Amino acid sequence: MSSSDFTTGISVIRIAPIEGLSLRLRPYGNPRTFFPGEILFQQLEEIRSIFVIESGLVELAVVSKLGNTKIITNCYDGVILGEMGLYQNYINTSQATVIKKSEINVIPIEVGRREFFKDSELALLLFKSLATKLQLTTNQLGIMMLESILSRIAYVLLDYHRSEVQITQEKLAAAVGCSRITVARHLKTLKERGIIKNKRGVIIVLNRQALEELI
Repeated sequence: MSSSDFTTGISVIRIAPIEGLSLRLRPYGNPRTFFPGEILFQQLEEIRSIFVIESGLVELAVVSKLGNTKIITNCYDGVILGEMGLYQNYINTSQATVIKKSEINVIPIEVGRREFFKDSELALLLFKSLATKLQLTTNQLGIMMLESILSRIAYVLLDYHRSEVQITQEKLAAAVGCSRITVARHLKTLKERGIIKNKRGVIIVLNRQALEELI
C-alpha cells in the first residue's frame, strides 16, 4: 500500500494553520509574549480564551493521573487554540505549554463568541480550523491501526513531505505509540538499509519509495 493511500495533506503530528484566520482575529485580542515553560491552559480547565499563535512554538500534551505526559502535537505560527469554547462551555482535554518564545494574541472567549455570530466569513474559517483538528485526530488513529512500529515510523516521516524532518526521537516515539528506545532501534534498522540517515533532532529521508513500501 503506498503512502498516498493515507496522506491527506494534513500532518499527523502538526496542526495546519488556516490561511487568513489569524489576521482576521487580530483586532479582537491582546498580543502577549510568552516564554518557554509557560502554560496557556491546563488539562481539565474550562476554556476562557482563544489563543492565536502569531509566532513561536506551543506543545499540546495529555497528562495522565500518574503524571506521565504524552505529546499530541506541536503548534506553530498561525495555529488557533481554544476555538471549541465558541460553541459550548468546553473543558480542555489537553495541556498547552510554550516551548519557544512565542507571540500570541489572546482573545477572551466572550469576545470571540460575539464576533463569531456577527461575521459569517470568520465563522467559516473557524469551522475549517476545527475540521483540520478532527483530521489530525483521524490521522493519529490511523497510525495506531498500522500493525508494526516500523510502518508507523514510515507513515510519520512520509507525512512531512520533505527529505529533512526535524523531529526528536522522543516526539517520534510519542507519535507512533512506543518508547524512545524502540524508535532508536527501528531508526538504526532504516539507516542500515540506506533508507534514512539521522543526527540529533533531524532525520533525513534518502529513499521515500522504500518507506512507502513499509506501509
